[in-house]
Amino acid sequence: MHNINISESYTLIMDNIVWNYGNLSDVHDDLLVFNTMYVDNAAIESRGLVCSRNGRAVGFVSIYTYNIFFKKIFISKSGILLVNNDFFSDAVSSLKKFIIKNNLLIVFNVDYCYYKKLPRIDKNICFLGNKKTIVNSIDRDENEWLMSIRPKHRHSVRKGLKGNHQCYVKSVDNMSLLEIKKLYDIYVENMNFRKAVLLFSTQEEFINFIERNLKNTFFTFCYKGGKLAYFNVIHTNYKIANYIMAVTTKSGMASYASYAGVYELYNYLYKNEFNFLNFGGIDPINNHVVYFFKKGFSGEIVSIPKYIAIGGKFYMSIMSRVAKFKNKQHV
Repeated sequence: MHNINISESYTLIMDNIVWNYGNLSDVHDDLLVFNTMYVDNAAIESRGLVCSRNGRAVGFVSIYTYNIFFKKIFISKSGILLVNNDFFSDAVSSLKKFIIKNNLLIVFNVDYCYYKKLPRIDKNICFLGNKKTIVNSIDRDENEWLMSIRPKHRHSVRKGLKGNHQCYVKSVDNMSLLEIKKLYDIYVENMNFRKAVLLFSTQEEFINFIERNLKNTFFTFCYKGGKLAYFNVIHTNYKIANYIMAVTTKSGMASYASYAGVYELYNYLYKNEFNFLNFGGIDPINNHVVYFFKKGFSGEIVSIPKYIAIGGKFYMSIMSRVAKFKNKQHV
């Protein structure tokens, strides 16, 4: 990475929150446990901005030089990583002032969990692109929820429940490495059969994700006749559960195992007082099967930006024009 002209002695304090230039390896291990996918894009030796609170490293932003001439424009592949989102708004406010003070522009990924806490109107913040996800509120017991979903899905759930499936939730820290490797092999086999894009392209990538998230990842399993029919992977972010991926085997397709599995998942989330299930991204045009499956559980379709840019007035004028141009292309 190119060196950047940031005063390493300059810090900005807000509610005891301090940003300094440093390394991802400086950050407390809890950071690697809390976040989902974005940290995979930042190697442990990555340099960037480290967030400290009350003297303890609690966050990180990777920064990669995008403009080699000005050395002021950066892409953050990691996004804003924090050990928890209780102080997210204050951390962003402090980071924004740090960026403006040093005349930088940083473009980040946007996560649904954090997007809700970002300011919608701010002259130094610009949103780019658009992606859709489906969010289910966990606000009623499983029987009330069942009556609220679409009739065809309700029928399929009931068929799945009558199909003698053994469904249960199991935390990752109660699973062996061999079990996890076998699940990945099943995942690849079934995704290749459907010619679907792999979220985890290698077994090593999948295992790294699991090992980093032992404290807040669990699986929902459904077996029929002793054979695995369905499983999903759920990552939790406090009271938000994120639907990372799911696999239905060939036998599970015929027995409505995925519907029984989602029912078991919802029941678990309700009993453990979760607030939302982020069902993940949707693509109604190119992947309408997944879209109709997720939408049938009567969640809300939420549009969020793909990226957020934070910078000074000059940079924001440029980014605003880019955003308007992109929006016109999609009209």
